[in-house]
Amino acid sequence: MPPARTLTKMDQSLKTRNQIHGKALRSLKRIQDALDLNSTVARVRTELGTLDAQIRKIDDWQNEYIDRMEMDPEYNEVTWKAELVDLEAWMKTWTDKYKEQVKKAVAYIKECPDVDVANAQSASGPPISQSSGSSGEATSIDGLGDTLAQLTLATTAQRPPAVQVPVYDGNPKNFTFFFTLFDELVAKVCPNQRVKLAQLLCYVKGPALEAIYHAMSYPAESCYDKAIEILKTRFGNKTEIARIALQDLYDGPICVTSSELNTFVEELDNTKRQVAATVYANALNSHEAIDKLLIRLPSNVQDRWTKVARKHKKAKHTYPDLDNFQQFLIELAEELGDHMYGIDSTLRRATLTRERVVGKKHSTLPPVSL
Repeated sequence: MPPARTLTKMDQSLKTRNQIHGKALRSLKRIQDALDLNSTVARVRTELGTLDAQIRKIDDWQNEYIDRMEMDPEYNEVTWKAELVDLEAWMKTWTDKYKEQVKKAVAYIKECPDVDVANAQSASGPPISQSSGSSGEATSIDGLGDTLAQLTLATTAQRPPAVQVPVYDGNPKNFTFFFTLFDELVAKVCPNQRVKLAQLLCYVKGPALEAIYHAMSYPAESCYDKAIEILKTRFGNKTEIARIALQDLYDGPICVTSSELNTFVEELDNTKRQVAATVYANALNSHEAIDKLLIRLPSNVQDRWTKVARKHKKAKHTYPDLDNFQQFLIELAEELGDHMYGIDSTLRRATLTRERVVGKKHSTLPPVSL
């Protein structure tokens, strides 16, 4: 067995490790200072991120040294085992030192007061309301990395995503659409009432903004709920929404193509849902309503429906209802949209025929004698 090699100077990998270790100790000091000064979540998270990168580098340099030394033929087993024990002891001491500080920092982020949330949001998003792991339970060098990963996931989940939510102008017709999008895509990922209200104020204008701009004066724990209550009372009344939807359905454009008919059917179906459980439910499901809806159809389609209605009355001794009319529209849309013989194909053939006729009239070729 070759004699054990005596190190006359520290290996370069360990030197680099120790240099980074010194920087990491200064990061720990800055984290402690930030906690003592009740600094923003943004600053604490930044220092934790710096510390995480330093810990990983320390781990990498020590592992690089261990891997290289295990392949060194000049090291005997006894010497290497003793040195490996020293390396592991050094790492344990260092891990124990930073774990306690990280535990305090994570607890600070989780319990950060609301005023700090507002200051920190522009820099790092909302604070962490919960974390699925505890840094105090980490037992390896990856403990901080795992904790920071959990913090990042939680923060990302709470930050309003980059989505296009339409700005609401106070039109009752669009209230349900706007409120559903805002509630699902923005409000549900905001950490508290004040942040929700701040976001809401950015997505309203005109009468809607005037109705809730003063909501910031309400208590922090209920200001958003109060603003939503005001909007629902002013612009979200179901009866008023149903009235507007019904009027829009009656006043819509004439439907000629299969695409326009399909849109008409979708409008009718949506309006039926909106007027349900309101005073307009019976108004829509009436012969007078069908008479108004017929105005949106070409005269030849109106004549066709008249024949269908008379046939229905003769067979069942009653006029067809709204469901029968809607089914008539669906079948008509399918017929007009037929790939070969629908109205689009018919118009295409008619256009080609006209072009050929015009081209034939302008032909300058002499007649052919047979």
